[in-house]
Amino acid sequence: MEIHAVGAPASLIPLAPERSLSKTTLKTHALVVLSYLLIGIGIALACASAYMATMMSPMLAMATPVAPIALGILLKPSKTSDGIFSTSKAPVYIKGQPLGIRNKRNDCWLNSALQVFFHSSSGKALMENLSVRNYSLFPLRSAFRRYQTELADESGRPTTSVNTAQLRIWLNKIAPKFSVNDSQEDPMDFFREIIKRTKTYLPLTEQLKGKKATPCNNAPFISLLSEYGKNKSFNALFDEFFHGAERRWFREAPKGFLVEAYRTAPDERQSKKERNGVDPIKGIQSGDPIEFPFNLELTESQCSKGPRRYSAGAFIIHHGAGTESGHYTAYVHRNGLWWHAKDHEVTQVSYGQAKIAIRDALVVHYAQN
Repeated sequence: MEIHAVGAPASLIPLAPERSLSKTTLKTHALVVLSYLLIGIGIALACASAYMATMMSPMLAMATPVAPIALGILLKPSKTSDGIFSTSKAPVYIKGQPLGIRNKRNDCWLNSALQVFFHSSSGKALMENLSVRNYSLFPLRSAFRRYQTELADESGRPTTSVNTAQLRIWLNKIAPKFSVNDSQEDPMDFFREIIKRTKTYLPLTEQLKGKKATPCNNAPFISLLSEYGKNKSFNALFDEFFHGAERRWFREAPKGFLVEAYRTAPDERQSKKERNGVDPIKGIQSGDPIEFPFNLELTESQCSKGPRRYSAGAFIIHHGAGTESGHYTAYVHRNGLWWHAKDHEVTQVSYGQAKIAIRDALVVHYAQN
């Protein structure tokens, strides 16, 4: 009897990316090699200092090994020191990766929002079809186009020239609620502001009990509002959005949409994520019942027209106790692979790691399959 191997279709198996080191990365590695060589020479001279003391003055014999060791330490790049040539903190570039975005302030909230916005189908469509009437958003569109140009260039640079400091100043000008100081903000407020100014609300229809169905033109995204102290699952909260006090449904299937999980206690900016263990990025499932799925299928009562199957394409994670503290990072799906963007650093993660991390997401962008 002939035996056939059974496995996932080839299209579902992610291929390892072609690794291409940038010139900056090669320079960094060369400095690391040189620094260790100098330190090694210094240690060898230190071992021979007793013999050298008989041939020269003792002080000179002791000082000779110090010079190469000190120079090697100064040259060696690290994550805490830029070294003489300022080539540290230059992440390794992997071909096809998203580009990291540098912060000059406490802007991780904006950084993660930009990563989701720049890589989601909804954000791309919004920027590409931006009307002249939305001239206040032109600085954001310029940053988007610059990011996309550098992304397509694949010159080996691991970070974009776009930075959050300039965009934070722009945000403060169009909406003073965004501080120009180092205060932590909510990334969802960024999405709310953009959607409000472009009026790109979800294509929903709503119907109050005993009333006629009318278009719902004020829902920027789907919010999972869990009553504090009641542990409701994602599915229960998601269904409540459509079948709550008023019934809602998509008139037609959107290309993509955001789903937000409100994970804070009332009148407090404190997280209600009660963990059973360590951070979910390390593989431990959290105790919060709001666990985002990777794949989402709308029912016929939730979407009356069009395709109903969606998959996660980008999401934001909040690390820390409250939304005004901690750290925000983003996960982005690009070129068939998942990437974790932590400010200017971008690393590739496995599908399994992303599937675990999405459970504790703050917001997820779902796109049509």
